Amino acid sequence: MHQSKSLLYIFLCITASLFAEEHAIRDITEISFEELLQTEYIPASHIANQISSSASAVSVVTANDIQIYGYRTLGEILNSMRGLHTFEDYSYTFLGGRGYGEPGDYAGRIILLIDGYKANESFYGQAFFDEDGLLDLSVIERVEYIPGGNSSGYATGALLGAVNIITKKGSDIDGLQLAYHLGSHQSQTKRATFGQKFDNGLELVWSASMYNTQGRDFSFIDADTGDEILNNNNDAKNHRLFLKASYENFSLEAASVTFIKNLPSYPSSAFVSDVPIEQTDKSRFVRLRYDRDIMQDTKMSLSLWHGQYDWKDYDPVSYSELDETVTNGTKSKWNGGDVKIIGNWLEGHTISLGQEYRYDYDQEAFNIYTNPTGVEEYTTTYESRKTYSSYIYDNYMFLPDFSVNLGLRYDTSSYGNKAFSPQIALLWNVTDETSLKLSGGRTNRQTTMFEEAGKKLEKADKNELVAEHTFDEQMRLLASLYRYEIKNRLSFSEVSDIHAHGAEVEFEKYFEEGTHFRVSYAYQRAHETEGNTPLVNTPHHLAKLNIAVPLAGERLKMGWELHYVGAKPDNERKSTPSQWTADVNIFSHHWLANTDISFKIKNLFNKKYDDITWEQFSGDEVRPREERTFLLQLEYLFQ
Repeated sequence: MHQSKSLLYIFLCITASLFAEEHAIRDITEISFEELLQTEYIPASHIANQISSSASAVSVVTANDIQIYGYRTLGEILNSMRGLHTFEDYSYTFLGGRGYGEPGDYAGRIILLIDGYKANESFYGQAFFDEDGLLDLSVIERVEYIPGGNSSGYATGALLGAVNIITKKGSDIDGLQLAYHLGSHQSQTKRATFGQKFDNGLELVWSASMYNTQGRDFSFIDADTGDEILNNNNDAKNHRLFLKASYENFSLEAASVTFIKNLPSYPSSAFVSDVPIEQTDKSRFVRLRYDRDIMQDTKMSLSLWHGQYDWKDYDPVSYSELDETVTNGTKSKWNGGDVKIIGNWLEGHTISLGQEYRYDYDQEAFNIYTNPTGVEEYTTTYESRKTYSSYIYDNYMFLPDFSVNLGLRYDTSSYGNKAFSPQIALLWNVTDETSLKLSGGRTNRQTTMFEEAGKKLEKADKNELVAEHTFDEQMRLLASLYRYEIKNRLSFSEVSDIHAHGAEVEFEKYFEEGTHFRVSYAYQRAHETEGNTPLVNTPHHLAKLNIAVPLAGERLKMGWELHYVGAKPDNERKSTPSQWTADVNIFSHHWLANTDISFKIKNLFNKKYDDITWEQFSGDEVRPREERTFLLQLEYLFQ
């Protein structure tokens, strides 16, 4: 049955490609901020500075939004978007929405792209959203979230969605920025960012930052004695480096982050102690790209990249009478390249062709046991994996008010996995103000090394209907309905099938005096097909309210956020209570010469609520979220 569906999608793609009308691609630099609201996405299958329409209900947060609302991490940005929620364990921040987000599930079935580079590490498939992320927000121009239906156009493995980060150019910064952030728990960030476009055509962005915090206070109950164990050590620190340079047809981009955090307990056992475990995450990548116009109607992009991720934790607590300490860790390296060609060779068609190669060549896990009698080290080396991908996408209009997006991706790996990912979308401009988008397709995902690579592919069949109505240039309404069927879903070494469906609605309004208002609501249901068991940590209701208000023109603004997360099924299929939280930020832009200042209060009303964690986590099923915190940010620009 599923094979028949795939053949049907392929047949539709081939048949529809016989029709044609012009579909133009516009350079992103020609689009104003107001027009950017209508911008859907920039697919990795296209050259990075080009734009195309999407059949999905895309969410966008710009650099201006980041300043007004005082966002500090990528997780905060995503948490503000329609239909998404973030949650934490003692180690990481995770993303949930539309049928994904089970605690302990590192591969969240979404991909994270930085200017088209897939930044998920290869051992766990993890994407980093907190201070462990590769980028300081100062270098981000905008963040796009593309849910479900059209996400396979971004890269291999975008089973349920893609987060696409577009970084700034040197001319966007135009000088040297020095910044200092001070917040609760004695947290501090020091940053220097330089951006410039030189007369010879070289464009450069460089950023370096350091972060540290004392962290939150925790206490535990000893399972054996019943005594309370106090632990105030949840320290964390990082340092980041980012470089982006372009000259003529060449561009080079590199990023690195080292994040060290003290954990009050293991996230993988019921062991607790008053001595923290030190955990280190190191991520880095470098990519070289070459873009050029081959002919008047043909553009080409070539990329080569290398990535690396190292994780380890050190536990100084004795596990036995041998007074033994333990170091656990993983190492992973990968490299690859791709070639993309986009052209208007046939009248009305905008066709994208691509080939991609990825080599996960160094994957290992290790355990080191140190005691007075010596050192024992055990290493598991995983077989390297080569993945080859080919794709073709076609955007065109076959009637004045009808357009079609078609795509077909084929992935094969040295493990023997082979899969087609077809997609088709119909876009109808009902009137000048109203449009409808209907999309469907299948996406595949390979298991990670952590999930025992080489197992059967996960498959997601997805359908989505999106309606948009623009009342005028400053007001719009969006609504969507979606349905997923996920086959061979791997969770804690168990394979199951998942069904998810839901609806989302969002209203956005800009006022002439500068006020911006956005409100959204999302309803979702996700459960295992067998037994109709609810999926852990999937709230049925999510609501967001964002209001930006000018207090003194462009110089002083206030950003309000109100988030509602409904009850979520926990590991025992009960539910955590629903919760409301509010954040407020005051942002001053150049009130003092060349100086930006913001002061943010998170969890304004000091609500106490919990996140669901991995059921093996310290014997607990929930983790208390952060209470009220403060953040003061100062930034000075030398021009």
